[in-house]
Amino acid sequence: MKSRGEHQPNSPMNNKTENDHAPTHEEIAAFAQRIYEEEGRPEGQAEAHWHEAERRLREHSEGVVVAGPDARERVSA
Repeated sequence: MKSRGEHQPNSPMNNKTENDHAPTHEEIAAFAQRIYEEEGRPEGQAEAHWHEAERRLREHSEGVVVAGPDARERVSA
């Protein structure tokens, strides 16, 4: 059994580059705040804004361009 710090040989974690990282708590919080403000500061949407921010930041780090709320397109490098 592998310890917590070790990754499987074919794990996506082994393919990460310097600019390819999971978003930090701070990055997600800042982006969620931006979404909240852009949407006019609606009440009761904090969790939805958090998940949206996390999804969009992860897609950005994976090279996915989000053209709209549900539109996604892979970027070829």
